[in-house]
Amino acid sequence: DAVSLRTFNRNFPGRSGTADDKVYLVSPETAVAAALTGKITDPRQLTGELGVEYPRIGRPKEFIIDDSLILSPPAEGKAADVEIVRGPTIVKPPRGESLPERLDGEVLIKVGDKVTTDDIMPAGALLKHRSNVPEYAKYVFSRFNTEGELTFAERALAAKGRSRAGVIVAGDSYGQGSSREHAALCPMYLGVRVVVAKAIERIHQANLVNFGILPLVFADPADYDRIEAADELIIENTSVAVASGETITVRNATKGNDIVCAVRLAPRQRKILAAGGLLNFTRRKGEG
Repeated sequence: DAVSLRTFNRNFPGRSGTADDKVYLVSPETAVAAALTGKITDPRQLTGELGVEYPRIGRPKEFIIDDSLILSPPAEGKAADVEIVRGPTIVKPPRGESLPERLDGEVLIKVGDKVTTDDIMPAGALLKHRSNVPEYAKYVFSRFNTEGELTFAERALAAKGRSRAGVIVAGDSYGQGSSREHAALCPMYLGVRVVVAKAIERIHQANLVNFGILPLVFADPADYDRIEAADELIIENTSVAVASGETITVRNATKGNDIVCAVRLAPRQRKILAAGGLLNFTRRKGEG
């Protein structure tokens, strides 16, 4: 419950190492001023308070640019012969798949409002796994796991093994925060095919599409209360909805009700989803 000032650019819950911290992000100058005064202080006020002159630092005449590690691409005829060397912790990214015409889904988790990409895919010390998707995916939604119960990743892989599409149900402003693609890539690896939310943040929605996950928004936000974790959801005619549909009906087979969701996609995003993700979309364009 303590307040601290930090000069790094993240203040997600727990990022400082303490679960109930209250972290404020400040400039280095403000951090120094606060350390000297014991309170959050505008550094420009230090002259009047402590007689400390506030320095004025101008921009340099020129910036040092070192591009010696940038290699020019090979000629087109030789590009196919380039070998990509991957170390033991660098795993080839999984390839997405097109959505099935009938999607038999299972709600793996239901979360509330303002779930951040750090809630979905924690970073910090776990960043060492980001080139190894199967390993990193074990930590998806790890903050929501309960000790002694199956983790989100375990439940998702179990559903995938039963040929059930994973579904995430969320409240308002799902996917806010940093624009990390692993918050979509790792769920895709675990078999998540659909996110249904009251609202999905723009950049995260783009990442979901890029990894072949269908983002849906409740036409009526009150329908959020009509779905629970472990419910069986059925979506028919996904190709029509992805190609041109403005709405799609999600059948909650467990509750016996239908829920209308909006399909808010740009034309290019529809083509990407139809291909099963951006990697497949780009490959097909190159082959065409």
